[in-house]
Amino acid sequence: MERIFKDVPKQTRELKIAVKSDIVTKGKLFVAACTDKTLVSNIIMSLFANHGSYPEPWQLLICTSSTTTEELSIFIKRSFFASNNGYENHLFCIANLELLDFELQYNLVNQIRLMREHHDQEKDYLLALICCREAGTHHHILDQFFLDVHATNGLSTETMKGIYQELCQNVTRVSSDLSGQGKTEYIKEESFIKEKFPRSFLISDDMDFGRLVRQFKECKLRPVESLHINIVSSNYPEDVNMFLFELLTLGIVSTNVDIACLPLSETPTYIFIEIASTTGQRLLNSLPMAGYLIPKHLVWDIKSLKISQVISSPIQVACNYLDLYDRKEIDTKEILFRTNNAIKNPLSVERCQNLIENYFFNQNSAGISSFRFVEIFVNVLADQLVRLSSSQFFTVENLKLMVKENNIRSLIVGTLMDVSKDFATRSIKTKAAQLESISMTADDDEENARLGTIVQWDDSNHLMLFFNSQAPDTISALYRDRTKVPDNVKVLLRSQIIGDKSTWELDNYNTMSANALLIKLEYLARNSVEPLKLPEYALSGDNLIKMALILLRARANIPVIVCGEAGCGKTSLIAYLANMVEVEFKVLNLHAGINEEIIMSFMNDALKEAKKWRDLVIL
Repeated sequence: MERIFKDVPKQTRELKIAVKSDIVTKGKLFVAACTDKTLVSNIIMSLFANHGSYPEPWQLLICTSSTTTEELSIFIKRSFFASNNGYENHLFCIANLELLDFELQYNLVNQIRLMREHHDQEKDYLLALICCREAGTHHHILDQFFLDVHATNGLSTETMKGIYQELCQNVTRVSSDLSGQGKTEYIKEESFIKEKFPRSFLISDDMDFGRLVRQFKECKLRPVESLHINIVSSNYPEDVNMFLFELLTLGIVSTNVDIACLPLSETPTYIFIEIASTTGQRLLNSLPMAGYLIPKHLVWDIKSLKISQVISSPIQVACNYLDLYDRKEIDTKEILFRTNNAIKNPLSVERCQNLIENYFFNQNSAGISSFRFVEIFVNVLADQLVRLSSSQFFTVENLKLMVKENNIRSLIVGTLMDVSKDFATRSIKTKAAQLESISMTADDDEENARLGTIVQWDDSNHLMLFFNSQAPDTISALYRDRTKVPDNVKVLLRSQIIGDKSTWELDNYNTMSANALLIKLEYLARNSVEPLKLPEYALSGDNLIKMALILLRARANIPVIVCGEAGCGKTSLIAYLANMVEVEFKVLNLHAGINEEIIMSFMNDALKEAKKWRDLVIL
């Protein structure tokens, strides 16, 4: 080993910064004590800044609950015999000693004492220990070395920002006040600009330091990839903070069983750290290391909405109809997407953005300013408008021949817009409600208030207007209370009646028989008329609406969450609908008792990949 490594140059990274405290002197142990675990990285950088260089992996031992006696013994000997091996004037540091059990702390104290007492020639060592003292508790190491203890918080926030924004010029922290502001899309674009493929590394919930290292090792990042660290939540922010410190400072993370490092290449590894939006930036504030990095904070701007130039894309389908609707030409001009006479030229990016601004936000952007809501609105609306463009009954010429009203197509598009907007915004009332819905607190009163911001099932009439699958030229409507159906919807539905319209009235789904409800569901869900062998199920008007909501979202490629107490019939409802449409839904069954923040995080991030599935339902 000596023959192999003795000629390897001992390279250090110079760190020039004026620090007048936390000075480690030769031959004298320095024990740093703090009360905030998130400041351990600040203390480490303060200690090494006094020696004019960044720490290297061999100079630093970050203890974990799995640290062994052998690791501690080797590191102590390394520091005491450093000058004998060509490492004179190099500082060594052991941090997070409070995580060691009492036996290991006891052995560590004895070994350091033995080295100091029996190796008089080794008086030029530079060794620092860092231990976090919780309020009202005692630590064996701090008690035994009380004469060497120095209370410190390390470098200030501004100093750390200066250090890391110079050291990590290829690292960007991406955040926003609300979710759905385009953080992930920004990272993708920046990666492509740098000719890299983004590789996602998800951090959430109960991922402690050992699990973080293990999963990063399995990530196997390649030189052609950028690293997208996506932090959606954390029950161990101190571990996540230390993971970021080691990875960004040392380029390597390790435990006693796993080791992983950033790829070695001529070009730097670009790293993007996405921080999920929480109330008051609670998650970001719990990770000081993320706050030291070059920031990119995204705010709402409709001009950032990406507009596909593919004619058949949902955004172009929706905006072409909105364009005619806006110019009041929807009742006199056709829009075709699937024939030889289909439109050839897409609408401009600016025109599409203005249409979305006018018809989706409609002066309410303060409460629904999210690209995710825009996506849901556009996908649901476009799915129905494609069916409208294929309908023979609702062509301009046929409507002139069959009905007296001359604004039927305007009514259709206007109603579909309202229904699609309701899909996108039903569970969010205001900007404050969205912020509350992604926060997590242990206070019961605040918890109840937070849950109260979510619109309950019974608070909405769940009005849906859709084109039938079995009879594509016809429109049906679903609702919970027919007395709350708007007049324009009644006019639209009445226009389809051939013959005497005076006796027509809205269906009452609350009094319909099970067979009548089944026929209505088949009209909505099935293309064929062949008989099906369906499982026994108590179909009601309420369940019919729930199935329709799931199906319309799935057709628009929008993931669905079905929540409810155990045994209330979630699985049976999904299974019955799957049999009806003769497809296999991909179902992810989350365990009972899962909290709302986990669901929000899962929807916001993991489902971005899962949305590639055409049909997805989450119980």
